[in-house]
Amino acid sequence: MIYLGTYTQSPFDSHVWFDSCTNSVWRHLIDRNSINTKECLLNLLDNATPWFAQIDNFKRKNLATSKLKRIFYNFFNVNKNPSEIVDLNYIFKFLSNNTVYYEKLNLPSTIPPSDVHRMQHSPYWCGDFYTSDLVLDLLNFSNIPLFPNQSILDLGCSSGSLLRILNWFYPEICWKGCDPVETSITWATNNLDDIEFFKSEQEPPIQMVDSSFDGIISISVWSHHNKQASKLWFKEVHRLLKKGGWFLFTTHGLHSLVHNIRNLDKGKERWISIYEGLLQSDFVFEQVWMEEDESGNLADNWGNSYVKPEWIFSELMQDFELISFKRGLNQQNQDVYLFKKK
Repeated sequence: MIYLGTYTQSPFDSHVWFDSCTNSVWRHLIDRNSINTKECLLNLLDNATPWFAQIDNFKRKNLATSKLKRIFYNFFNVNKNPSEIVDLNYIFKFLSNNTVYYEKLNLPSTIPPSDVHRMQHSPYWCGDFYTSDLVLDLLNFSNIPLFPNQSILDLGCSSGSLLRILNWFYPEICWKGCDPVETSITWATNNLDDIEFFKSEQEPPIQMVDSSFDGIISISVWSHHNKQASKLWFKEVHRLLKKGGWFLFTTHGLHSLVHNIRNLDKGKERWISIYEGLLQSDFVFEQVWMEEDESGNLADNWGNSYVKPEWIFSELMQDFELISFKRGLNQQNQDVYLFKKK
């Protein structure tokens, strides 16, 4: 078995378990005979635990997207008012047919090849505007200012989809990115100027001195750590941040289970077991890969985790101050947390 540490394993699905102080017995809490379809399971969640499906929101400014639309409208005669340009694909398609204009917009035009990891795979693409809006809007909403010459790290940056837009939005900041996947880091280093990329390992430490960063972003990384890895990387983030520095990250929370039941087909029992685990634990881990994922990350501490906010708070509140918590905010799926180091 790959997973390390004390655990309680589901007797119904060997890929699902939760960490515990002692090896307690998994409690059979759900009548599986009454659940014939995914819709039956979703109805059970909705009736028994309605907070699983809840999403928090706030008034969004979409700062990065709004900037792109303003510049695009001012530069080009597109016969549309800025307010009418509601779909980024309109701009991306225009640019893909007129690539000379990327330089006028100061946007990087190079796209990673198919063998280099990135989350977005649209043919009309020039960077992760969605997550850039999420990060910038939440910092703005939370009164976290950005200043020139701040040093901000994207921890788990892949091939730089997010950083290429954040650096475009605010080039006066010293943006850095790290990831354990060497091919992603090599491509980003060779193709995205003015951003410092470096390879990290799957386990801490990162080869940076204490108090190196004013802020750390980590999107869809803690959604994959097991409990032991989560704790180790929380300690590393604390070491790397300056006093008063902020930490913005996402997890698979309670709403993620609802989202994944609706959108992923892994069999009814997988979702029942994860739900049953969450009813009796704050942290449930799903083994997704046997040895390593498609990017080469070893699977002994890397899969899918489903985490209640109580566990996050218990791990971080001693050394961090909670600034913002939004359920299901990222893609109407992952929970988003923003903490500040005490």
